[in-house]
Amino acid sequence: MSHKKQKPPEVNKVAPPPRRRLSVPGLLDAIPRFRGNLAAVARSFGVTRTAVWKFVQRYPELQEVAHDARETRLDNAESSLDRAILAGEPWAIQMVLKTLGKDRGYVERTEQHHSGSVAEVHLHFPDNGRDATTPH
Repeated sequence: MSHKKQKPPEVNKVAPPPRRRLSVPGLLDAIPRFRGNLAAVARSFGVTRTAVWKFVQRYPELQEVAHDARETRLDNAESSLDRAILAGEPWAIQMVLKTLGKDRGYVERTEQHHSGSVAEVHLHFPDNGRDATTPH
């Protein structure tokens, strides 16, 4: 009779995708598909985000596709923000006024008040034995 310990069954463990070799054509397809999210691209290839980033940096056409995908993502976020503003969402209105409305006076500031007198402060800077008229 064998007394070997049995491994517990793996529960809900998802195997990572098989590792695929990074290639320019593969990334030209994957980057827009994942809307410029390089971490998601990396997961689909079974590699690290850093590996994808370094690969992209070597090819100007991949840099351009990554930049365009991120710009599209930003455009979509701005469109969603515009819809929230038009729907009267206070958080969206507040955000836009605090950022784009600064030149119109929509700034967040903290006012501080105190009561009492202001004490006179004297600062002394020792010359460490040097004459103040001698260049240092």
